Amino acid sequence: MGPFFHPHREMRTSMHTLNRGVCDNGLANSMSCMDVLAFLADQPADVVYLDPPYPGTVAYETEYLPLDELLSNHEILPENSRFSAKDGWKFLGDVYDAAEHIPVWVLSLGNETVEMDQLVEVMRERGRVVEAQEIEYSHLASQATAEKTAGNKEFILTATKE
Repeated sequence: MGPFFHPHREMRTSMHTLNRGVCDNGLANSMSCMDVLAFLADQPADVVYLDPPYPGTVAYETEYLPLDELLSNHEILPENSRFSAKDGWKFLGDVYDAAEHIPVWVLSLGNETVEMDQLVEVMRERGRVVEAQEIEYSHLASQATAEKTAGNKEFILTATKE
């Protein structure tokens, strides 16, 4: 580390390099930081992929606040996400209503607070044909106990218009 090392500048450079690696697909890409309902209502898309926070677990809006503030270069007053509540999966109904014009919805979600049939029902209530499967996964393997890891489950659902 030389005398001119500045951690914020270095992190911003790393952020841009990382974003190019994630989003550089040869197409015009953009990122947004806004309310999901407002965002989805205006998106001309064929598919929406949703991977919200697991309900009732770590609240991203507080857990990643220091990083968000660093990357945005200003203080952020966090608002609790509706997904962070124990029954946060119920918010998906509002999300689907905002995405009604999008033909295909893909959802990746799961934990001990929600069952796959509950997630399927929310999609079917909106006239969608749903395919669903449960997969095993290891979440935070370095931090989770074997007992906690044994109960891990992830649901992948795809919903299309009838």
